[in-house]
Amino acid sequence: MNTHWIQQQHNPGLILFFNGWGMDQHVVRHLKIDPRQDVLMLYDYRSLSVAEEILSAVSAYSEISVIAWSMGVWAFEQLSPQLQFSNRQAIAINGSGEPVHEQYGISPSVYQATIDRFSAQGRKKFFVRLCGSRHTFEQFQHCFPQRPLSEQHEELIAIQQHSTVHEPRSQTTRIPPPFSHALISTQDRIIPSENQRRYWERTTPYSYIDAPHFPFFLWKSWNAILDYAEQHS
Repeated sequence: MNTHWIQQQHNPGLILFFNGWGMDQHVVRHLKIDPRQDVLMLYDYRSLSVAEEILSAVSAYSEISVIAWSMGVWAFEQLSPQLQFSNRQAIAINGSGEPVHEQYGISPSVYQATIDRFSAQGRKKFFVRLCGSRHTFEQFQHCFPQRPLSEQHEELIAIQQHSTVHEPRSQTTRIPPPFSHALISTQDRIIPSENQRRYWERTTPYSYIDAPHFPFFLWKSWNAILDYAEQHS
C-alpha cells in the first residue's frame, strides 16, 4: 500500500482513511479536518504491505479512528492484524471483506469485464457509475484522482488476485470483521447494496445512506462521517 499524510501535525488523534480502488487524496480534499487530528490515507492496493515506519507512527497515537471506503474495507480487514491499536471507531462505507464475490461483493464476471475493457473511456464510465448521477459526476470531476491509467489497471488485477488468495478474516478465523459500524448506500451501482447487507448482517451493525457508491459529498468534514455513523449505530 501507499500512504499519504493529508494532515500530520503530531496531534493526539488520528483518522486512518483506507481509500477506494484507483483513488488518491484529491477525492476527499473537500473534507475539513479537525485541528486536533491528523489524517493518514492508505491507498493503492497493488501491494498489501505497509512500511514499518508508518506502522510505528500509527502506534504512537492515543486516539485512532478508521474510515474505510469501497476496496479500502477489504484492505483494512487484511491489514488490521498488523495494526497494534485499539481504535475508537472503525467505519466501513460501501465495501465488503469479500470484494470480488457473487453474493458479498462485485460479481466476478463483472469485475473481469472491467479489467478486460479498461481504458480511459472505460474509466470514465466507471466513475459515472461511481457517482450515480451526472450531477454528482460533475462535482466529482473537480476532484478526480491523479493516478496513471496503467497503475489503476494494475491495481484492479492485484485486488482480484489478492482477494482470491487471502480469505477474509471473518472466514479464516471466525472473528467478526474489525468494524464498529457499516454504512451502505442505497444507490450503489458498484457493489450491490444487497450484497453488502449480506456480508454485514451477521457480524456488524449497519445502516443505509441515501447516496451513490461515492458518498463523500454528503459530509463536509471527517468528523461529520464519524458522528453520522455513531448517531446511526
